Amino acid sequence: DYFDVMSFHYYPLFAARWTGSADGTKGIGFYEKTQAVRTVLQQAGLSKPIVVTEGGWHSNADQPPVSSEAAQAIYAFQMFMQSYAGAVDFTIWWTLYDIDYNFYPFKNGLVSSTSES
Repeated sequence: DYFDVMSFHYYPLFAARWTGSADGTKGIGFYEKTQAVRTVLQQAGLSKPIVVTEGGWHSNADQPPVSSEAAQAIYAFQMFMQSYAGAVDFTIWWTLYDIDYNFYPFKNGLVSSTSES
């Protein structure tokens, strides 16, 4: 009665909590987390739309956990396909552009620069 939509954030670093696999061999865990959230809602007698207001993965390989642009592209595809399979109403990638802050070393943006060449 007090909320209209169930929202959560998702990042693959925490996939083991949903898949039981710390090395990613059982998938990224997005679908499994969606199902776990839906189960908690059902146990409370609720049926609410589910949205993911933040999810993503970095593309730079120089900061642990190591990644690459190719790994980020694969993850983006997996995340949005699992969002669709889990009947998530919408999913937001964080962030469109890389953040240029000295204290934040990860490049999560799907676009590397805001300037046109």
